[in-house]
Amino acid sequence: MEAERELQRLKNEFSEKKNSHVFLVETDDLDRSLLDIKEIIKDLVAKDDVTRNQIDEDNYLELITIRSEAKDIKKDEIMELQIRLRTKPVLGDYLIYIILPAERINEISANKLLKTIEEPNKNVIGFLITTNRDLILPTIKSRCESVSLIYRSLSDCSIPDNVFEIVSKLINGLEKKDHHLYVTTRNSDKNIKENARNIENLLKDYYNTACNFKSKYELDENLIEMIKKNNTTEALIQKTKYFNTIFNKLTRNMNFELLLEKVFLDLKGVK
Repeated sequence: MEAERELQRLKNEFSEKKNSHVFLVETDDLDRSLLDIKEIIKDLVAKDDVTRNQIDEDNYLELITIRSEAKDIKKDEIMELQIRLRTKPVLGDYLIYIILPAERINEISANKLLKTIEEPNKNVIGFLITTNRDLILPTIKSRCESVSLIYRSLSDCSIPDNVFEIVSKLINGLEKKDHHLYVTTRNSDKNIKENARNIENLLKDYYNTACNFKSKYELDENLIEMIKKNNTTEALIQKTKYFNTIFNKLTRNMNFELLLEKVFLDLKGVK
């Protein structure tokens, strides 16, 4: 599995002290990648079980995690991080920070963070975790070591044919601003909640592909062309960014039909 190989590579870098000071981690599972990165951090700084438990529970004082549930990661959050990173580590050898989802760092915040990245402290290590590295400011991306923690693969991910059909109809309803079609499709499959994660991923993949980012599945080329035809470049980019952030900040136990309704209403106004 790709993720296992990348994690082992990271462990080797740290054990040989050949590691970079900041990593851009692209993943298809934010929660799982955060846990895996914490395991690496534990191996790096934890001298006992107490420290390991503190890291697990986000109580380790020299690990700073910024996880935004808002639309953007604000400048004030980055400035506060910079202040903390100017101190020297006391509990271990490193001050470590994690930012996720990193694509929510707005341009002003990104330029602030860039200063920290360009003038690295040898005792500071950073992990920027994103669901789409193409949405990261190029000046930041070019200064990070890339890590890919992709847990899904076509070989071990079976998607029912009806999910592709549901997604196609949802996209048609969305792009044609046809609320009736959208609602009818949303309510047409009794297993739609069980397929929620697959539907989310496919919706994101369609728009990523239409915006020339990436594709994980065998997608309908006619549907891709329809999306491109219905959108200006700016609108397509805005929709793509939306799909890459909205699902990651919502909990898994919310009503999926209400989520799809929110998607329709939010994107209906994008020009």
